Amino acid sequence: MKIYLKKNLSKLEPADDESSEVLRKWKQGDILSCEIKKPRNYEFHKKAFALFNLVFENQDKYDTVQDVLTEIKLRSGHYQEHITVKGVVIYVPKSISFVSMDEAEFNIFYNKAVNIVLKYFIPNTTREDLEKEIALNF
Repeated sequence: MKIYLKKNLSKLEPADDESSEVLRKWKQGDILSCEIKKPRNYEFHKKAFALFNLVFENQDKYDTVQDVLTEIKLRSGHYQEHITVKGVVIYVPKSISFVSMDEAEFNIFYNKAVNIVLKYFIPNTTREDLEKEIALNF
């Protein structure tokens, strides 16, 4: 079961009516286990894909935006190593989906991605100019 909470001083409170209703079912003093994650900001996700699309549109090496994203994931270290039965090490990009990364993790990935874009894809651009261009496209 998933509920949404908001921080109020030193305590967490239900963020909506549905979450309040779920919490009412528990008795005062019950101990509950939970995993705390800040949900991802959809607008920030769109901003990241505006970056990946901008890179794709300004290069001719990759066939799809997904290929660009794969390259960025690999260059940022967002992968896991896999050893084949022949002993060859390959790198498998990890997901950046909403389920696999919270807002803080995605923010770190995004900042690495911007640095990679500035270093390898659009090296004669400042971060400020890149961010302005991204803002025009999402």
